[in-house]
Amino acid sequence: MNDMRSGFCRRPRTGRRTIPLVLAGLCLGPGLAAAQVWSPAVPVGCPDAPADPGARRALAGEFFSRGMTADETGDHEAAASAYACCFHITPHPNTLYNLALSAEKAGDVRTAQHALERYIAEAPGALNLGEAAGLLATVSRRVAELPPEEPPPDEPPPDEPPPDEPPPTPAVSGPAVPAVTPQTPPDDGPSVMAIAGWSLLGGGLAIGVAGGAAFGVLADQEADAVEGSEPGTPWTEIQPHLVRHDDYQTAEIAMLAVGGAVLAAGIVLLIVDAAGESSAEAGAVVVPLAGDGVGGLALAGWF
Repeated sequence: MNDMRSGFCRRPRTGRRTIPLVLAGLCLGPGLAAAQVWSPAVPVGCPDAPADPGARRALAGEFFSRGMTADETGDHEAAASAYACCFHITPHPNTLYNLALSAEKAGDVRTAQHALERYIAEAPGALNLGEAAGLLATVSRRVAELPPEEPPPDEPPPDEPPPDEPPPTPAVSGPAVPAVTPQTPPDDGPSVMAIAGWSLLGGGLAIGVAGGAAFGVLADQEADAVEGSEPGTPWTEIQPHLVRHDDYQTAEIAMLAVGGAVLAAGIVLLIVDAAGESSAEAGAVVVPLAGDGVGGLALAGWF
């Protein structure tokens, strides 16, 4: 099984950077409706989620890394506990999938079944959906062979604490997880605006350098043909070279201008993207211009 070791607790893009996705649905039975509300038990020692989003993502990332390390050493029970704590801090479908893999290896097939059902329900467009469905079918057969779960015994209501004492803190179930120190949040990867900026940057260089150089070489060849013509060469033979020289030179200037405009557009998009990391309202619009004696790109940006 391939685990999902990236993408947990990612910060969603907002505003003008959001890309619509088309997700395909998959029906695997009536159990998925209930799986959407199932959550793993919070392990003992798992800290509360910090109020700051960056600190919350960093803390979840630390527990996710601890889960991967425990899986690699064969301690699948500790790995499942770490993934459950990561999901408690910042819920994400990929964490559910890793939790299911570790729980299945640790023999906790009921937890694996619930985690897979909720993963499939919340990530219907996942690339490993077929693999997850196959694992769900396997653990479901193993769960069916288990004796039915017994409901927990009824407990008498706790005594009312005295007015001057705070109520006791309720205990949580699950293996203990050591406390960790938050680290730097994981990188979200390049944004769409950054990708577009680098693409325009490369395209502008290609147009300006390759296109301009090609037409420049052609123009120089026509000029050499004129300068190297023998004395007394008829004008009718020289004139075509001059016309082509002027055309190639005009094309050279045009390619340099277009390449420079595209290059400038890429630089502006990269600047706007860098500024947008601290402001969701940053953006840019590139508009082509064409008219009498005018051609190029117009850029409008806001920060």
